[in-house]
Amino acid sequence: MTLYTGLTQETSWVGAAMGGGAGGVVFGLIGSRVLFPRDPELRAAVAAARAAGRRRVARATRRGPVPDDPEVRSAAAAMTAYQLSVMERQRRWGPLFYMLMVVLAGALALTRSPWYWAAAAFFAFLLVLQVTMLGRLRRRAELLGRAEG
Repeated sequence: MTLYTGLTQETSWVGAAMGGGAGGVVFGLIGSRVLFPRDPELRAAVAAARAAGRRRVARATRRGPVPDDPEVRSAAAAMTAYQLSVMERQRRWGPLFYMLMVVLAGALALTRSPWYWAAAAFFAFLLVLQVTMLGRLRRRAELLGRAEG
């Protein structure tokens, strides 16, 4: 928000930074209160990850060999299952949304300011991530589940 306001509005960088900081605090407070407490599956996965060692669980969730420690393996499987459930819910609308944002940012870059190409590239990156992450999470969940069961 600071960059957007500073580059597109008639305001000082100090004003843009204050507005961006205030907006970030408000968004963070609302997001943390609305999203986190309402998701017991996420809270359980995070608690298990903390108990087993957050860094080891995070690494096991993303890559590497399946951990030998059953507590780490179970926490990584829970975290992967949660991430997979989120990505499954987004599998239809996520790519469409990011494609729309790429098109809109590209149109704005052509008609308004070349700075919008940065937004187009960002949304293109998120589109690729959205499309590739689902398969990666499925493979990792299967690998962790096979080792657990």
